[in-house]
Amino acid sequence: MNPTPFNVKYLDHTFFKSFKNVKMVKSIRPGGKPGAAKVNDIRGLKYTPEGEIFDKLRLSEEWTILPQRRRQELSTKTWAELDSLHQNKIEISARKYSDLQVNFISRLSWLLQ
Repeated sequence: MNPTPFNVKYLDHTFFKSFKNVKMVKSIRPGGKPGAAKVNDIRGLKYTPEGEIFDKLRLSEEWTILPQRRRQELSTKTWAELDSLHQNKIEISARKYSDLQVNFISRLSWLLQ
């Protein structure tokens, strides 16, 4: 058995960015007509460096280009230019922390069996 089965990257609050002010597309809704697919039907999104957005409505399907209603004024930013989503660590209660630890340990032991 592999003693280190996972590659772990620890993230803190500074990793998460706010995309509130990035306006590239009006909507990610895959369909525009009544009865068409909605945002909550999306199972996956893939963004390319060229600005294309692909979606999957079923995990077994191939990626399809998302029909986009592009905005006239694009406001693209680099990762460094994006605002932080959180200014400080988000505090959780001791009870929540303990619950997360118990759930993690039980799932980890199940995976390693």
